[in-house]
Amino acid sequence: MLLQSYQNLNGFLCAFIDHSLPSHEYRIRNRYLLEKILNYEFRVRTRSDLEGQIDNLLFIDNEKTFTEILFYGEESTLFIWNMITFLFVDVFASNYVLAAIITYIVNSIFAGIRQSFGRKNLSKKTLIPRNFLI
Repeated sequence: MLLQSYQNLNGFLCAFIDHSLPSHEYRIRNRYLLEKILNYEFRVRTRSDLEGQIDNLLFIDNEKTFTEILFYGEESTLFIWNMITFLFVDVFASNYVLAAIITYIVNSIFAGIRQSFGRKNLSKKTLIPRNFLI
């Protein structure tokens, strides 16, 4: 059942990307200046709207928002957070071994929280149940 659903969805997406479905055409365009300023996409009337067809608009992601949801490029921020935690505990406890252990524990807790919220957000956005995510 799951494999059949995957194959159906995969076939539809491949046909959609290849423009093989005349009932599901799409166009790619940049956002207009006002759309960028307001961070909102306006409904633009197209020729196909007047003919009764509905076109799909895909926008070019110039801001690279997909990579912002990952921790790609955030290594230095996470490293600074770990250093601050280590130094804070080291100053108050005067024991670097204890500071390292507490920093590891705090880092593990926050990594688990980030992973949990990330999986929840991904399952909500993609409509895939959490237990099917790898």
